[in-house]
Amino acid sequence: PALNEWKKLQDMPSVCCYETAVALNDKIYLMDYPACYAYSPSEDQWTTLAPSVDDVYPFYVYSVASTVLNGKILLLAGRHDAVEFDPSTNTWSPNAALIPKHCNTESTIILATFFF
Repeated sequence: PALNEWKKLQDMPSVCCYETAVALNDKIYLMDYPACYAYSPSEDQWTTLAPSVDDVYPFYVYSVASTVLNGKILLLAGRHDAVEFDPSTNTWSPNAALIPKHCNTESTIILATFFF
């Protein structure tokens, strides 16, 4: 912004169609099928992460919402599916306990953002 000019940064490693993204610890995390990435703006570098959540926990990535909770990335799909990604270990794990009963994805993200 100080220079009032645009600069081309590194291209993403692949095309994404149904991604969701969050910012955590100075990186942008992009979750999509078939791959997930972390982007470091300070280094202008993309890193490929652990296998896509869809490869580990089969639910539809293109109907997912995301948020950050306790230093982990929480992905919520529909009414019953939740997984979390731990950037410190580069691993996925199920976490359906975080989804309130009778709750859709959008309201779950609001609950996760404001009440946890």
